Amino acid sequence: MSCISAIFFDLDNTLADDSGSLRQSLEKTLPLITGRYPDLTLEKVYQTFREVNTWHWENYDQSPIAAMRSAQEVRSHIAAETLESLGHSDRELACSMAQIFQAARRATYACYDDTMPVLNSLKENYSLVLVTNGNSEMQREKIVKFGLDQIMDAIFIAQETGCSKPAPEIFHKAMQSVKAKPENSLMVGDHAEKDIQGAKDVGMRTAWMRRDNRSAEVVGPAPDYIVRTMTEIQEIVEQND
Repeated sequence: MSCISAIFFDLDNTLADDSGSLRQSLEKTLPLITGRYPDLTLEKVYQTFREVNTWHWENYDQSPIAAMRSAQEVRSHIAAETLESLGHSDRELACSMAQIFQAARRATYACYDDTMPVLNSLKENYSLVLVTNGNSEMQREKIVKFGLDQIMDAIFIAQETGCSKPAPEIFHKAMQSVKAKPENSLMVGDHAEKDIQGAKDVGMRTAWMRRDNRSAEVVGPAPDYIVRTMTEIQEIVEQND
């Protein structure tokens, strides 16, 4: 098997705890709704928000948020749609929700403990590239916060690149940026379709990241590796030297 020379990383729930931050941010935001509309329960609001939010990010290229540059605009749109799904049209409240939610995200979003030590170690011998879907302003803010822009050899964000995972184009562009061949490339990500299927379709090796005891039952394409920590990624690439 060919040596690995370049490692490509997803961001959310791979390098950083997106799900944990989302949960904490919702806890700060949702009481606004139930305070104004006492007929709604926190459980109902939580479920509806998660459904609306998940749809937009899972279907990013088809969602109107793909054309929105401002994080506030994106958050307000999702909040307004959540309220409408709950039977309330309230743009003012949606704007307030977006502001509180975004502030909470900034405060709670954090890399996993093993991310930075392993990336700093890997950087000595491998090309490192970040490949993430989503809004440029949101993702750039996270990237700069942790200094990932100083560690990565290249960064590809869907809104800036004009294509999203699992489209082959974004993977090809990422590999070309560090002159890597598919057989020498390892894609690390948590999403079975966007990260694993997308990378396998262009011939890359794949490592499916299953943080926080998430199910590792393979229902789609079989990854080359299933991992739960960044330390395992380091072990894999060093064994392939």
